Amino acid sequence: MMTRRMILFAFAALIASSSQLLAQPAKVLPRVAMLFPGSPAQHNELVQAFLQAMRENGYVDGRDFVFDLRYVGTSGDELDRALNELLPIRPTVIVTIGSQGAWAAKKATSTIPIVMATVADPVGQGLVASLARPEGNLTGNAILTEEVIAKRLELLHDLLPKARRIGALGNWSGSPMAAIVSIRLESAAKQLGVTLLRFDAASSSAMDVALDEIARQRPEALMVGQDNVLWLTRSKVAQSMSRYRIPAIYAFKEAVAEGGLMSYANSTGAMFRRAAVFVARILKGGRPSDLPVEQATTFELVINLKTAKALRLTIPPSLLLRADQVIE
Repeated sequence: MMTRRMILFAFAALIASSSQLLAQPAKVLPRVAMLFPGSPAQHNELVQAFLQAMRENGYVDGRDFVFDLRYVGTSGDELDRALNELLPIRPTVIVTIGSQGAWAAKKATSTIPIVMATVADPVGQGLVASLARPEGNLTGNAILTEEVIAKRLELLHDLLPKARRIGALGNWSGSPMAAIVSIRLESAAKQLGVTLLRFDAASSSAMDVALDEIARQRPEALMVGQDNVLWLTRSKVAQSMSRYRIPAIYAFKEAVAEGGLMSYANSTGAMFRRAAVFVARILKGGRPSDLPVEQATTFELVINLKTAKALRLTIPPSLLLRADQVIE
C-alpha cells in the first residue's frame, strides 16, 4: 500500500519528467525546396510522381521532410528573386528544373546540395565537371539533347521525306544550350538535305511573335524544342499548328495529348522519380559530388492519329510500329 509520502514523490517525479519532455526542442525536419516554372495545373502530375518516389524511398512529406514547392517564372530575374527568398530559410536540398534553374541555383549557393530534375548536357554547359564525378554541389539527371534533337529531325523526315523547309522553334536567344544544340541541328539538317528556319521564343510574349512568323513563312514541318518556355506554352503551340495545318514534332508527350501530332523525348515522369532518389540519398548523408549524374535512358515516341487525320497525313507503318503510344 502506497503511503502519502510515496504518492507525493511519484507525483513530483511525473511533473519533472513532463517538464523535461516539454523542454526538449521540436524535431527540425529537413526542407526540400523545388523551383518549378509555371503554375500548379501544368505540373501536378510531375510533382506527384516526385512525392510518390520520395515515399517509396522512405520519406513522407510532413513526417520525414518539409516539401517547399515554389512556382517561378522562366527568366533569370524571376529565378534569382525566388532563390533570394529561399536561401535565408536554409533548405537542405534544392531541386531545379531545366538548365536555367540549375544555373541560377549554382550561382546562388555553393554549399546547399542541388538536384537537377531535368537538364540538358550539364557537362557541356559547365554545370558539372563530369557525369561520373560531378564535383561541387550539383547532381541529378541529364537529358541527351544533342542526340534527341537530331532524332526528332530524322523522324520528321521519315514522315515527310519531300519536305525541304523545316522550322525549328526554340529559345535560341535565352537558353544556355542554344549554341550546342544549334551546331548539332545544323549538321543533322545538312545530312538530310533540308533548310532550317529558326523561330525564337525566349519568353511567353516572344512566343506570340514567333507563332505569327511561323504563319507567315509557312515551313513544311516544325520541330518544337525542349525549354521551360516551350513547356509552358505547349498547348498554345499545338493549337496554332493545327490551325496553320503544319505537322510538328514536340519535345514533350504532353503536347501530343493536347493535340500535337507527335513527340519524341525522354520520359519526364521517370526523371522526376529518379530526382527523388537523389534527394533521398542526400538526406541520408550522401554528397552530390559522390553521386554520378544519370543520363536519361527512357525515350518515348508518341503519335496522335486524330491530329494526323485532321492534317490529312498518313503515318507510315514503320513509324507506327516504332511508337510507344498511339493516341486514337
